Amino acid sequence: MKKQLAIILSGALLMSSLCGCGKNSGSEGKKYNRDTSYEESTLDEGADLRQELNVPDHFQDTWKSNSGITTITVNAAVRFPQSVSKVPVFEVRPRNMTKEDLFAFCDAAFEGKTYTPVVYDSSTNQYHNVSQKKLKVEPNMFLTFDGEQTYYNEYYKTNMPLYTAEADLGDFGNALHNQVRFIRAYPDSDQHYTKESARSHAAELVGHFAPGMECVSEKEYTVEFTVGKGNNIGDDSPGEGQEQLYEFIFNRPYYGIPTTYTMLECTETDGNPDGYAPSSYYESVRVAVCESGLSEMEWKQPHEQMGVISENPKLLSFDEAMQTAAQMLPLKWAYHEHTWEETTSKNMRVESITFGYTRVLMKDAPTRYMMVPVWDFFGYFEASGANKAEDYSLLTINAIDGSVIDREYGY
Repeated sequence: MKKQLAIILSGALLMSSLCGCGKNSGSEGKKYNRDTSYEESTLDEGADLRQELNVPDHFQDTWKSNSGITTITVNAAVRFPQSVSKVPVFEVRPRNMTKEDLFAFCDAAFEGKTYTPVVYDSSTNQYHNVSQKKLKVEPNMFLTFDGEQTYYNEYYKTNMPLYTAEADLGDFGNALHNQVRFIRAYPDSDQHYTKESARSHAAELVGHFAPGMECVSEKEYTVEFTVGKGNNIGDDSPGEGQEQLYEFIFNRPYYGIPTTYTMLECTETDGNPDGYAPSSYYESVRVAVCESGLSEMEWKQPHEQMGVISENPKLLSFDEAMQTAAQMLPLKWAYHEHTWEETTSKNMRVESITFGYTRVLMKDAPTRYMMVPVWDFFGYFEASGANKAEDYSLLTINAIDGSVIDREYGY
């Protein structure tokens, strides 16, 4: 049976910019050698940061490019965490997934069903089953975890696992790209999840292997499945059945402040001849729950929290941040005025302005990362019409110094 779960956030967006990520460890509060100099805030301990920065609940304005061709209409809800008095800057470090990580993930994903690790042997070019007790997990390893229940896949003309998970523990240059993904080939239960119960179920599953992460984005889709074919396999013909799918994204908060999620991945390279590698993935968990139960779950690149770089940096006021955005947002997308057809609208709309953490490369240290506070401006191009993407950040600026952060490159 086939179920199409390739979730495509469509739109006429030309992805070009912007960076974020994280995971907790027990080192909060430990002072760290400074690589970056930040002016410390003079606010009293326990001050209400939202009030001190004069952050409103809603913001409206109209910004224009210097040429006058592009108009940006801002009519946005402003999201700022409650009861926050300071926003530390600190280092985080991507880490390799361990055997315990993978089993905790699979125990949650298979939900009590039996599964077996399957390891690729490069010397024989063969895959072979390994007991959970004897499994050795090493960097740059690829392995799968197959459930006992199988189905006949018409596309491959063979029996395949109904439930499977794939773990890729590789890297690219000096950047770790660890991830593990679970897939259910087709609906096979009589459960009936609503959006509310699916959300609770997703949070329960994530709590088993990545405790502390919080849901920061959710969407709903209608997906199709066809008897006899596996997930994401087949053609574009209509399916034999439909289900509602609820997708939830989880990120890790720090100091009561969310890590902002955007649909842009930190995987681009700048083509430096010295071999400058892409950054590691941001840490995130994506959970897709259909009406009939868990359909997909993916955990990308866990991190651990290191030392504090700045305990309480001085932040831009809300007005200062908006003045910076009014200048930088039209400038960032100015090339559209010359590359898009004259009849195509160059105008943009901003519907949400969000304060949170994101991960960036540390200055002059391409293998080290730090979490900094940022403002993200979520919106869309009017040319994309109804196909706007909800998690698309048009601009990310550092909330300390106003510098623009590219979320695809990570700095």
